[in-house]
Amino acid sequence: MKSTRLPLFVLAMLVVACADGEDRPPPSRPSARYDGSGRLLEGNHPQTPRPNVILVCLDTVRADAAEAKGADEPSMKALAAFCARNTRFVDASGPAAWTMPSITTLLTGLSPEHHGCHGAGQSTAIVQSIATLSEYLRGAGYATAAFSGGGWISLDMGFGQGFDAFTRYDTITLEDGGVTLSKWIASVDRAKPYFLFVHSYEAHDPYGRKRPTSAGAEDPAFVANVKAYIEDTRRRIPTPPTDAIPDGLDASELFLRWRTQPLTYFAMSGVPGRATIDAIVTRYVETRFSTDPRRPELEGKLRDAYIGGLKRVDDGFATLLSKLEPVAPPASTIVVVTSDHGEAFGEQGVIGHGRSLIDVLTRVLIAVRAPGRMPPGTIRGGATHADVVPTILELCGMPVPDGIDGVSLVPMANGRAPGHPVEAEEYRNRIAGTATIEMRLFSVRDEHAKFVATLDTESGRVDEERFDLALDPAEANPLSVGDLSARGAAFVAAVTKTRARIAAIGKQRAPK
Repeated sequence: MKSTRLPLFVLAMLVVACADGEDRPPPSRPSARYDGSGRLLEGNHPQTPRPNVILVCLDTVRADAAEAKGADEPSMKALAAFCARNTRFVDASGPAAWTMPSITTLLTGLSPEHHGCHGAGQSTAIVQSIATLSEYLRGAGYATAAFSGGGWISLDMGFGQGFDAFTRYDTITLEDGGVTLSKWIASVDRAKPYFLFVHSYEAHDPYGRKRPTSAGAEDPAFVANVKAYIEDTRRRIPTPPTDAIPDGLDASELFLRWRTQPLTYFAMSGVPGRATIDAIVTRYVETRFSTDPRRPELEGKLRDAYIGGLKRVDDGFATLLSKLEPVAPPASTIVVVTSDHGEAFGEQGVIGHGRSLIDVLTRVLIAVRAPGRMPPGTIRGGATHADVVPTILELCGMPVPDGIDGVSLVPMANGRAPGHPVEAEEYRNRIAGTATIEMRLFSVRDEHAKFVATLDTESGRVDEERFDLALDPAEANPLSVGDLSARGAAFVAAVTKTRARIAAIGKQRAPK
């Protein structure tokens, strides 16, 4: 039976309801009350035929993977073709720079502030009394299933809510998933519409093929090299292990192998423990990477390995679409493709994802195939993961839940509403001697400008800066914040709300 931790849910809804939303475009369909299990409390679901829904999340795929770079073609040609044929929101950005908060927002329509899943690489599970998209749709008679590539998207983290079937494959590929998903869809009662959520972890580090080759084995010489490296590394890590970088350990080599060699990564995860290696790698990134003489070489190797992985993901994405086509005709199936966050390769000194809110991390894909409802083309204006739930519900003829943070993108796609500023948040640690100080990062972004604030929770200091994204898309030249009124009422309201939240957090953290 579904748990009913209603006090937290009610509190979250009250916070959402009190937030300043006057500058956002109104939903194009009436909102409605649902309970914490996605059951409609007031009104009725429409009786007209409802479309099937497929939601694909490509973990760690940068938005520019589907974009040409000068004379170079996109890294992901099939994904770029899908975006070109359908409706793409090119200014879309996420609420965070790592998986758990972003995908929780994607499936609930709530911001991290209100669903409570955030943290610096750690998070609590989704509160069960917060309704999810799968619960809304299952309550309306949909058959529901999820196929996850692993990582944070698991039953333990609460992502099974509302799914009739939840399958997690730590080594799943989109190509293999295409076979499995086709079989699942073929078995569904055709009298019922279905909702299918597909999460691919393939682009995530360690970059590269996450399982043996089709021949079933890696190159013997490479396997021998990995075994020798693991044994040597084991000898260099003290017992009991610590997160400090051991003397005599080449941290840059460990970092490179940990991020670019799946075989090394998975074999070493238990020797002497993934948490220990993760901690050493994180310490290297935070304290030594920026001054490492190998930095340009490392950034290049990381980028090359990532792009190579993107091409495999793209092949799998094309295969998935082709295998689903017979059972997912465009006239009766909505397809939404998104990514949860991007990946950095030295931009603004950042490597990987999380711990920063630069655009290469927070800018995401959101593309929708909904013929007759959303015209194909490029749509400008702020949009975010929270908007996916109300968009899908509207396309399915269902009322939008009261109190969620997102708005339907259907009016925006049809030129009846503008985009809106997107708020994001992250955690980052500052190393001060032997101490680790927690930093909180916040941003507000639209298609033209970005406001960024950093709170040092130890001192209470808040630093603010602004970027002109039209003149400085790389965010290399921060500006003083100054008067934001030229940015419009919605942007000012979002910044004001963010500042109020920072002040409240600072007050809570202040010494007694």
